[in-house]
Amino acid sequence: MLPPIRQLLAFSTFSTVEEGNTDVEYLKQCSSTLNDNEKLVTLMIDEIYAAQRIEYCNGAFVGLNEQGQPAKTVLTFMMQSTCGKYKDVVCLVLVNKLNTDLQKTWFNQVMLALHGLFWIVVVSVDNHVCNWYVLCNSFDGKIIIFY
Repeated sequence: MLPPIRQLLAFSTFSTVEEGNTDVEYLKQCSSTLNDNEKLVTLMIDEIYAAQRIEYCNGAFVGLNEQGQPAKTVLTFMMQSTCGKYKDVVCLVLVNKLNTDLQKTWFNQVMLALHGLFWIVVVSVDNHVCNWYVLCNSFDGKIIIFY
């Protein structure tokens, strides 16, 4: 069940939804309502394959990447509290071809945006080659992997 329209309108004044943008003010507000245990989060990174189509919505075209081409992949950064019910999408990035340089750039930006607001205790990725390369180079190879 959705919240009342008035509540959604009040909530949406704090945030803007844009591709490739991490709304730090929104994240600050969210983290201020959580206790210390709920601020322990898992950062999940996943690539989602898109339908490669463009839609016109509210006066803007949706589905185009920075080069003006239909996006093939959406690089998604999500977080979930390890000791609570808090879940949120941190950033969505439309890309045509995912590579390690692009992913490392966005990973570093997301980590900087979350720094001081949340404590990232786990970074969860799938077996995509870019994920392993980025994580191993970002943490100087000091990763503990549990199976």
